[in-house]
Amino acid sequence: MKKVLAIALALTMVMSFTLTAFATVLDLKDLYAGSNATTGSTDELIGIRFPEGVTFNTGDKVTVHFTGSSDGDFRVWFSHAEGYVTMTPEPIWKASDHGFTSGDFDFTVELEVGDKDGVGQTVADSIIFKAPTAGGKLSNFKLTLVEIVDGNDAAPEESELEAPAEPEAPAEPEAPAEPEAPAEPESPKTGLALAVIPAVFAMAAAALTKRR
Repeated sequence: MKKVLAIALALTMVMSFTLTAFATVLDLKDLYAGSNATTGSTDELIGIRFPEGVTFNTGDKVTVHFTGSSDGDFRVWFSHAEGYVTMTPEPIWKASDHGFTSGDFDFTVELEVGDKDGVGQTVADSIIFKAPTAGGKLSNFKLTLVEIVDGNDAAPEESELEAPAEPEAPAEPEAPAEPEAPAEPESPKTGLALAVIPAVFAMAAAALTKRR
């Protein structure tokens, strides 16, 4: 029973470490476009870089979680920061398509990586929050959290947590050796005696015959 409980505890710890290792929080101050991401932006867009060492390639599907507030609609996609290359194919994710009009938001979305602009770029290294229409403006847009929940290479290798080693089960005590069975006594060697008996009878019979 103790062995079963130890294994169950080890598996629970491994699962919790795995969830932690694949959540990568973005620095909301590491902007390459726009401003006031945490205090209320009215820019056309806000571009946030991924942490150093984190990128995604064409075909990757990545789950992103973001929270904040806005007085109006907005769109979200991946980007290649240099050149502002849109790295999410159509259809572009839009908050109003998911019931949002204004106020606080808390979304978890899956975005695919792809070269929408057709310029041959294959790497996404940032995320963009943009006004709902081309040339429009964000409306008092604030972010409180942006994190990559799951995705290929979501966390840099050096930050991955190693799973704890499974505790060794205590060695089972050896079963006591069974006592050896006593040797069976050897049966008396009666073969010779049995062979002599007929000869004795024969000799006695011969003697009696001679007397008669």
